[in-house]
Amino acid sequence: GQLDLEHTNDPETVTLAGAVEKKYFELGQGDDHLSKAILFFQRGYYLLNNRYNSINLAYMQNCRANSSLCTTKEEQIADMVYANHTRRRVLEVCENELNELAKREERGKTMPEDNKEMQVQRMYNNEQKFWIYVNKAEAHFALGEFEESKQAIALAKLIDHKPWMMESFEEQQAKLRVLLERNGHLLNPPWKEPV
Repeated sequence: GQLDLEHTNDPETVTLAGAVEKKYFELGQGDDHLSKAILFFQRGYYLLNNRYNSINLAYMQNCRANSSLCTTKEEQIADMVYANHTRRRVLEVCENELNELAKREERGKTMPEDNKEMQVQRMYNNEQKFWIYVNKAEAHFALGEFEESKQAIALAKLIDHKPWMMESFEEQQAKLRVLLERNGHLLNPPWKEPV
């Protein structure tokens, strides 16, 4: 209450609030948390235009399309379409970030290998690349671009990462698969995972 979550535009606050509300919803605490998660991720999406808020906003819209909050087929279709529109933006952001990382890594090649600051920067770059690739994989998967999704996953697996990172991605993609199996037929063309 002290943070004034209804009105704040502090990027870190709305991002964290979205994550908390998403978790409450996933723990079965009700559709009110789903609505709040969408609101916070939307705000974060518009404030930051970043992968994290965007990919989570798209996922939560698919959740809403499968919830009691959508009372008509048209509302379901709207959420499904907007989720995929958001994923197209995720892919653009990912490409921009990969280009920036490549430039940063090129500049870093002039630094000595044992430079502590460069070692920290390389670790950070690798972690970011991992998340970029799994965000791309999730976006492509939901868009029905399965080969591109597999390629992005393969690239993510090449990057040194902690096991929980891949588990987190796989868990969300498994939930997304269920949502798309239920309502993917509302898209044009319909979403259908190859056998």
